Amino acid sequence: MLFPTFARTIPSTYKVSKSVISLMKFFGWSRAQAIVGGSVNWKEAARTLTELAKSNDIEMNKDVYFSEPYVGSQEIPALIDKTYLKTRSN
Repeated sequence: MLFPTFARTIPSTYKVSKSVISLMKFFGWSRAQAIVGGSVNWKEAARTLTELAKSNDIEMNKDVYFSEPYVGSQEIPALIDKTYLKTRSN
């Protein structure tokens, strides 16, 4: 074990999503896209974000999933390029 006395905490998906919503509101975004891994944890994070977005008048496009484990391939940049125009508001 590299750091035997180091403790890590993982915030709830609600707290993380709440922070993301705050950023979206600050920048005036009214539409967004969740690009997440296919694991249960990532899907839960996307679901929570979508629920909070709805209650804050932010439209979420359908979730898009990437393969895990992500090892730095071009998969995510390709997903961003594919969904870019659907996430922009006029």
